[in-house]
Amino acid sequence: MNEELERYQVLLTADALKDIDDIYDYIVCKLKAPMTAQKLCGQIRGAILDLQVFPQRYKVMEAFKEESRKFRGMPIGNYLIIYVIIAQTVMVTNILHSTEDINQKLKL
Repeated sequence: MNEELERYQVLLTADALKDIDDIYDYIVCKLKAPMTAQKLCGQIRGAILDLQVFPQRYKVMEAFKEESRKFRGMPIGNYLIIYVIIAQTVMVTNILHSTEDINQKLKL
């Protein structure tokens, strides 16, 4: 059985791109750890690309089950990649640190 897995298009919002830049800048400037910043941001980008196949593997976040957009969260270390599935597209909306208030960041 050599079935081709269904692939989704993965897009990042401007907020998600800014979040990655902010994570990188914080680790480089505040923590003075450029190699760590490079490694972590590479892991985040790789995980986002992995959402092309079976993005439903991460469940809808409990706090947002009643919302019209069903936000899902994929954990990567101390970060959470927030995304929604719309038809055949995965839209990554934010990348949040575990200490951030999800409701505030998503403006819900």
